[in-house]
Amino acid sequence: SPCDGEILDNGLVTSVELLNIVIKGVSYTIKDLFQLNRNEIERLQTKQCKSSLFYACIYLNPGNYHHFHSPAKWKINERRH
Repeated sequence: SPCDGEILDNGLVTSVELLNIVIKGVSYTIKDLFQLNRNEIERLQTKQCKSSLFYACIYLNPGNYHHFHSPAKWKINERRH
């Protein structure tokens, strides 16, 4: 990551619906964290059979925030909150 963050957790995703990632003391599954619907879960599971999916949880301390958001040019097509 091109930031001064601390890696809190990382690993191989073994299940989109069962893996628990803890963020600020709250446990999330990938399904819940990204609010995936059934079609999106099935698409991820299909991709997971063909390749490996990894995750990293990076904590960016407010004192280390340098006001940059992305090292690449890209366009947001959809966002979820």
